[in-house]
Amino acid sequence: MDETNQNGRRIRLLSMVRSEFPAPHAARTIEPLAVSSGDAEWYLENISCQYACPAMTDVARYIAHIASEDYDSAYEINLEDNVFPGLLGRVCARPCEAACRRGRVDEPIAICYLKRVAADYRKRKGPPSRLPTTKKQRVAIVGAGPAGLACARDLRLQGYEVVVYEALPVAGGMFTAGIPAWRLPRDICKEEIDDYFAAIGVEIRLNTKIGTDIPLTKLVDEYDAVYLGAGTQKPQTVGMKNENLEGVYPGLTFMERVNLGPLPRVGRRVAVIGGGFTAMDCSRSSLRMGAEKVWVLYRRSRNEMLIYDEEAREAEHEGIEFQFLVQPLEVLSNDGKTVSGLRCIRNRLGEPDASGRRRPIPIEGSEFDIELDMVIAATGQNADGSWIPPELGVKLTRDGRPIVDPETWMTSCPGLFAGGDYTAGARNLISAIADGKKAAASIDQYLRGERDEISYKARFDFVPHLENVSDYWYGVEQQIRDDQDRKVKIVTPQDAAIRVSNVPASVWSSEAMRRRLMVGDDYVLIDRQPMPGLDLDRRWDLNHEVELGFERGPAYDEAKRCLQCQLNIFLDGPNCILCNGCVDVCPTKVLSMVSLDRISSVDGAEDHPILEQTKKWPAGAAMLMDEDLCIRCGLCIYRCPTNCITMQHYEPEFKKVATIPLESIKMREPVGPKS
Repeated sequence: MDETNQNGRRIRLLSMVRSEFPAPHAARTIEPLAVSSGDAEWYLENISCQYACPAMTDVARYIAHIASEDYDSAYEINLEDNVFPGLLGRVCARPCEAACRRGRVDEPIAICYLKRVAADYRKRKGPPSRLPTTKKQRVAIVGAGPAGLACARDLRLQGYEVVVYEALPVAGGMFTAGIPAWRLPRDICKEEIDDYFAAIGVEIRLNTKIGTDIPLTKLVDEYDAVYLGAGTQKPQTVGMKNENLEGVYPGLTFMERVNLGPLPRVGRRVAVIGGGFTAMDCSRSSLRMGAEKVWVLYRRSRNEMLIYDEEAREAEHEGIEFQFLVQPLEVLSNDGKTVSGLRCIRNRLGEPDASGRRRPIPIEGSEFDIELDMVIAATGQNADGSWIPPELGVKLTRDGRPIVDPETWMTSCPGLFAGGDYTAGARNLISAIADGKKAAASIDQYLRGERDEISYKARFDFVPHLENVSDYWYGVEQQIRDDQDRKVKIVTPQDAAIRVSNVPASVWSSEAMRRRLMVGDDYVLIDRQPMPGLDLDRRWDLNHEVELGFERGPAYDEAKRCLQCQLNIFLDGPNCILCNGCVDVCPTKVLSMVSLDRISSVDGAEDHPILEQTKKWPAGAAMLMDEDLCIRCGLCIYRCPTNCITMQHYEPEFKKVATIPLESIKMREPVGPKS
């Protein structure tokens, strides 16, 4: 449920308040408003960082534990949610930070860096205990990348025997083959991939290419289920002339050589084509390998690049030259064999294309040449379905990706599942991890021969903030619980698998209101903490990590900046006197009082029972909250003369309500991924 208004804001109805006379402070000139009474999804979406994360990482919870200096609990939350805390704390694509509500106030929380803090400072280190095998079925997974390993971990937690097959000599996929050691130290990779998975009992067979060393049909015959998480290993072509000349490398091939050897020969003058993370890794690695001059050529503007600003700034700091709105046309050669230059054309931006970014349009007559001796085309890669034998009957898209059921992740071959970048195309690490976790839940229900129906609702815990609390505060709490009992939603096991945390909430979060109102808390005044980096003169090595991580002090300050968006304002309508004090004191102006006739619908219904009831009142007003900019300061609570405003701590609550045999469920027709 997501009722939005003309300005795109989400307005929640705190309460309809009855009065005998017209409320003097009620606004009457605003446009009619569509409001929501709130449900489980609404309150989860309020935690915008978590909602933006494909794996639904419980961000606010683990940051609160960091503020409490409980690094072990923070690490445990990340281990549950995204499997690789120390790795993703360095290289996650950070969709959470773009959504962070604090970013609408000043700058977003350094969510990714704080994930690393939990990994760096936890006390409990070393491999975990081996997990027991409680199920008789065996599962094979093709690909030891983020999706395959996430799927393997969750299936192992559920008691299945899991064997992972990997074509490369190392496990980890993009973690170890695509990302350089100066961004991702190999001792962290060993700890969170090799040591961890061996300890819990996942067998990883390296140097084993399915389709060459072992046919896929053999896996389908020998295992009870098979998951294809093979990633995207086929480089895309740029479409320029002479791409096959000596000295032209696909970006992923170049990085595999950098990481796994043998090291490629790097030219003096290098052009890297592309504007993503692989392009940054290729360009900065080239400098470390002896290149004298490196350009990054991107066909759109800086605003359309898919990397975060810090990444581009670090590349420029190291001497990389960016040329935007530039598109390569032809690789030049003086001898017909090796690279001598690159002919390019300048672009202008047109209307947005299918990706939502403005389409580059070549400018006629703007061609120019760059003298160089190496070209790295980091423009993406595709899935390869050529090793899937036709006799399995797997339906493929035109570009060779397996087609899967959008809910179960199963292909048209029973028991054969697929996911991650292999079905969706190249994206980011956290999206692949989320896919693997969802697939594990689906494989489990397939092997059990039944599917669980799971109810999902919002549960709220009272957040104390004053020394003496009136009895009716607890009545508000019970009223909220009763209201939520009427808004139960059924979700799939795949959704439930990524929306629950077994780690209790931190005292930092539960004491937020007391601390902010009575003790004092400067959380709104603290600037985002900068990531310390290695001095420039010490960076010219492929193995020296550039980002050094937060020390404990800056980590605490950064964690303290978090608004703790799982806290929610509620209002006890019968005790509200419509004084407008909360509206006046709100620093971000998210509270409002409007006349009853300005509410056009509740939960999308123009004849909602709440609206029908208010038509019988002599007068009154609606107390509303704009969820967009609330900073959870609690000033409205402190200002209220009747103590009718409270803060409640949101928790997702899941409960199995039924188990249904799979044969009674009609599977949806598999559909292809978006191109």
